[in-house]
Amino acid sequence: MKKFILLATFLICLVVLNSPYSLSYFSKSYDGTHTFYCPEIVFNADAQIAKNGNGYLISVCTQNAGAFEKTLNNNYQGESFCFLGDENNLLEVLKKLNAKIVKKEVFDNLLVVYGFSPKLKNYILMKNQKVNVQIALNKNKITVGTPLILGSF
Repeated sequence: MKKFILLATFLICLVVLNSPYSLSYFSKSYDGTHTFYCPEIVFNADAQIAKNGNGYLISVCTQNAGAFEKTLNNNYQGESFCFLGDENNLLEVLKKLNAKIVKKEVFDNLLVVYGFSPKLKNYILMKNQKVNVQIALNKNKITVGTPLILGSF
């Protein structure tokens, strides 16, 4: 019986530790803005809200993103966060996400990286490859989105 309890505890810990996170789990360590793409408007005194097509872009500071996300009850289609940084910060984000680069594009002052992270939920397929994170470095501004950046960068 003790072996069964130990095995069950180990399996539960394994599932919990390997469960996918939302992007707000990672954005809290950066000083910037976190945006959720919601199908309906959600009012919050600290949020900036903008209409975007059929939905809304709801932005809060990155430190409040986790608490705000809980009020959404998973009723959002994507999320992103942006902060000031450089290519080293972009690589740091990839490392924190344990993301594998799927595709990289460079345009003038813009670097765009597409990747897959086992730490993030949901994904899309690009040329039969899973992608669930897009990171753009535009001069000194980094934008990280999942599954893709749905706003501007």
